[in-house]
Amino acid sequence: MSESNWTAIRKRKRSRRRHKAAVVCPTDTEISAAQTAGGGWTKERLARWGVQWPPPMGWKDRLVARRERLDQARAARSARVLNRMTKDEAEKAGVENHRLYFRATDGKGNLAPPFDNSTWFRLEDIALPNGPFGEPGDQVGVVTRWTWPEPFEAVTAADLLRVQQAFDGKRYRKDAQSREWAGHIVATTLGVDADDKRQRERIRGMLKAWTETGALVEVMGKDSKGNERPFLEVGEWATR
Repeated sequence: MSESNWTAIRKRKRSRRRHKAAVVCPTDTEISAAQTAGGGWTKERLARWGVQWPPPMGWKDRLVARRERLDQARAARSARVLNRMTKDEAEKAGVENHRLYFRATDGKGNLAPPFDNSTWFRLEDIALPNGPFGEPGDQVGVVTRWTWPEPFEAVTAADLLRVQQAFDGKRYRKDAQSREWAGHIVATTLGVDADDKRQRERIRGMLKAWTETGALVEVMGKDSKGNERPFLEVGEWATR
């Protein structure tokens, strides 16, 4: 993609952020005070409140409810929200039934950690010891702690050394969307499938950790089209 296209995309994103920030969430009193002499509201006023034109049925009730939620969030010193695991997250974690997993996050979205660094829980069935003559009892659901899979599960220092040897004298793209992504070399070296979402997420975690510890280093270079891009190459060599 050309630099002009990237510039246009960044401008559109900034414009959307400014529009979002400019939307006012009025109180019920402020909504009533903004009525015109004819008993309605101007198009410009509704636009400031984030209401489309013509205003849909029930817009006022939804606007008031949104303000109430905002006031509650602002008033809370600490708020916790439970979010069920999405299908995409389940594929990355390698679990079958995503409906059995949920995480607790801060009620204020800008403070919520990423999904792989959240506090996760799992719903499990256990048998109560109330069955007659030693038979299984009633099944009840309980909440247990669940840990997101570590990217370095079953990966050793010797594996890192093998990856570095595959990198030796070469460099590969940092961008996971590139056909020259460094993760493909990791996948081939360790014998994992980079097309599998869970394994792909593990590889991304490995590359991030290895870069942070200096085993791999990020350098700038030109791609096949002559564009400046970030690459990864060997940094400090690992020992067995």
